[in-house]
Amino acid sequence: GFAHARKVEGYITGFRRVWNQGSTDHRGTPEAPGRTVTLERCPSSITWGVAWELAGCPLEQGQTLAYLEWREKQYDVREMVDVFGFPEQNASLDSCPPSNSPDQDSSTDLLAASTPRPPPSPHVLDPILVEQSLDTAYEPPPGWEQLGASQLWPPDDSVSLSPEQARDAKVPGTRALLGGVLCYVASPKNENWLGPACVEQIALQIARSRGPSGGNVEYLTRLADAMRQMGVDDPELFALEAHVLTLIDS
Repeated sequence: GFAHARKVEGYITGFRRVWNQGSTDHRGTPEAPGRTVTLERCPSSITWGVAWELAGCPLEQGQTLAYLEWREKQYDVREMVDVFGFPEQNASLDSCPPSNSPDQDSSTDLLAASTPRPPPSPHVLDPILVEQSLDTAYEPPPGWEQLGASQLWPPDDSVSLSPEQARDAKVPGTRALLGGVLCYVASPKNENWLGPACVEQIALQIARSRGPSGGNVEYLTRLADAMRQMGVDDPELFALEAHVLTLIDS
């Protein structure tokens, strides 16, 4: 995992989660790649997850970003996104002490601050729940300071959103909490891109695949469990999970 100061559950707009990315180094092998999720643009969609605020001094944050650049090497696009969520629901997470992100597939992380704070640390959004593994120190890559530059949105009612931001809050009761959050996305240009497939083909590939980080089934079920814990209804995800579990049982 990696050291983080705080996390908040939330969603981004204009993207949907898809199982188009091949995994040859975590949930599969080059000979038999697994399937992992990435994001594709879809104006009417939202994707839930967690945004992680990086812990430590600027040097330590730079080392974490360098590690993430290595960990997400198969995800070739860097998106800066705004994160929306329920301020009240996330307020309890604001008091959590700094810690390491779990060594498992996890979601996205934001921050709801109820008191004045110093300028926020870089934030990394993980809406695709890729695994956290091999926590190793690296030298900061050139220009890392710009990779995670983010803006903190206070959660109180005095926040004044622009018309564009207000329209982007797709879920009633939510508001913009973070702006300019770093998000890793895989595109069709990367060498492990598998592209779309029918649910039967995706389910069969997930059921059969295993890599250094474990079985592809575990990746799927952890993602589904994380969405349930967040109270997110994701019919496509849950249907895929049910299909894979049926294949395993049979």
